[in-house]
Amino acid sequence: MNSRILITGATGFIGRHLLEKLLNSNNYVRCFVRNKNTITHLNGRFEIFEGDLLNFHDCFDALKDIDIVYHIAGLGLSRLKQNPVFNEVSTKTLLEAAIKHDRKFKFIYVSSIKAVGPSSKGKINENQKHNPTDNYGISKAKAEEEILRINSKKITRVIIRPPAVYGPGDRNLLPLFKLMKKGYQLKLLGTKLNYFSMVYVEDLADCLLKIPSLSHTSDIVNISHTDIHNWNEFFDLTNQISERKVKRIYLPLKITYYLLLAMSYAFKVLDKQELLPLSRVNDLLNYNWCVDTTKLSKIYGLSCNTSLTEGVKKTYYWYKENGWL
Repeated sequence: MNSRILITGATGFIGRHLLEKLLNSNNYVRCFVRNKNTITHLNGRFEIFEGDLLNFHDCFDALKDIDIVYHIAGLGLSRLKQNPVFNEVSTKTLLEAAIKHDRKFKFIYVSSIKAVGPSSKGKINENQKHNPTDNYGISKAKAEEEILRINSKKITRVIIRPPAVYGPGDRNLLPLFKLMKKGYQLKLLGTKLNYFSMVYVEDLADCLLKIPSLSHTSDIVNISHTDIHNWNEFFDLTNQISERKVKRIYLPLKITYYLLLAMSYAFKVLDKQELLPLSRVNDLLNYNWCVDTTKLSKIYGLSCNTSLTEGVKKTYYWYKENGWL
């Protein structure tokens, strides 16, 4: 029997990809949106519920007759200043509304590896304690704490922690793709490059689609490709996709770091720190974000198979076809 699913954040980057897969799997889908006009491009294939995730009554009504909840809606680092408690309170409100319903739920929360902070030694596994390094990570950690605090046999809670997510529709890496299109290849010079995991958005959506049928107890699961990378490996892909002769730009790592640091402080003085928060400078050049996916493969039998080379190519051509480049 097909499930009845509520999804928040369906108009966002990850949510859009998951929504398409849910609809293609013939599930009944209800999208909880703040403004119904933001999702009319798919109208008719699902139910639209317009409401406020911070309002208990809206959440209660949205959960009527639902079996599975995908809570993806959230504010990123640049928008969190508008409402610093949104990620935490929206999660708490949805859970409290779910408890009031006399039915069982599977509650899938898309968190972030930033809730637990960077890896100092080895890879980040699901048992690592919360040690976030910025307001976004703190907000995700607090949302996770609300989920872990709930003591209800009716609600199976699964916290999903992806690393950096990229793919068609992503805007965070778009500036780097614009450099690629122009044929510029950045090269960081230094011996202490940071390493990180990444996951292609379609792989993440595939795993999210399958997790409810595989989860029988509350859990925390990292979802990522098994490979780890540094920025030079990412920049090297320019050679494979650029349509122009590649021009290399060599940047000493330390000078680049301090230059971005100065820019971050300058934006702070101008009250525009959301353009380049200090934490993002450290994320890009100082911290390691390497993810352990042992549980994903051994317990759930899932994997993310799109290589960085394949994923970057797909993303690049999507940008071109949709006029982003």
